[in-house]
Amino acid sequence: MATMNPETLTLLTFLGRAAVSFYFLWSASFNTIRFARNVEDLARAGIRRGGAVLVGAGTIAMTVASLLFLNPATVVQGGVGVILFTLGSDLLFHRWWIYRDPNLRIVHQQFACEHLALSGGIVGLMVAG
Repeated sequence: MATMNPETLTLLTFLGRAAVSFYFLWSASFNTIRFARNVEDLARAGIRRGGAVLVGAGTIAMTVASLLFLNPATVVQGGVGVILFTLGSDLLFHRWWIYRDPNLRIVHQQFACEHLALSGGIVGLMVAG
């Protein structure tokens, strides 16, 4: 079995973490732009009070966690933060089991599967350092 040059492995690990961090920073800006819509979505899901605080706190937590994920010294804390944010958003927003529309159900099932795969990749990057 071939081994990888340590410098190459370090570079690839950093690039992977940078890509994941970029995704979450982009997502934070996207969620900031559609802040009111996210609060409305929470209200439709039954969370009528505190939606603005929840969306705001989630966006801040996601931003901080994605920046922590970039730093090798805090990669584990950042990784755990973005995984918890992702799984939390699936429980609050992407609840495919409540949709009656089969197309929406499939879209939100896909989100859940993609987020599960993303979380697995994040764990791999956390282990790699």
